[in-house]
Amino acid sequence: MQLAMAVGTKLFAGASAAKAGIGAAVGAGKGILGGISAGKVSAGASALSALSTLAGANARANAEQEAALEARASATQAQIQGVQEGNEILDRAIGDMARRRVAYSAAGVDPDTGSARSQLMRQDRDLERDLQVTQGDALASYLTRRRSARNLMKRARASRTSGLIGASAKLAEGAADLMERG
Repeated sequence: MQLAMAVGTKLFAGASAAKAGIGAAVGAGKGILGGISAGKVSAGASALSALSTLAGANARANAEQEAALEARASATQAQIQGVQEGNEILDRAIGDMARRRVAYSAAGVDPDTGSARSQLMRQDRDLERDLQVTQGDALASYLTRRRSARNLMKRARASRTSGLIGASAKLAEGAADLMERG
């Protein structure tokens, strides 16, 4: 029990000393800051707020710009992928046509007459349709991603402009407040 009371007394004494130390620090702070007017503090806060606004706008703009660059790269990749898919379709079609011609010839059928010719012509039409669809899809993807990149770049410019205007307004507000206070 005595031990608990001794510990409690020491803690209370330590808390009183800490309170006195804090009071002294606050008193010293008042002495140091005594020469700084509220107007100067307000102006400094306005400047910091303006810098913060500008930094935030630049961070947003940089992120949007980075996303725009990624969208451009993605658009180019979509275009390349479309060309590759078209080439694969052509390769498969050429192989299929060659196998059919060989099969017709092996069966003693002239591939350039009758139903053999009709089948080969239908295969050509199917090939053209597949190529057009693939190229159309690739073009649509490319254009969509390019448009997205342009919009992101516009947003980046708008973010920078908005940040600059916001920061300027905060600085002007701080200057007006400082002039008003004298």
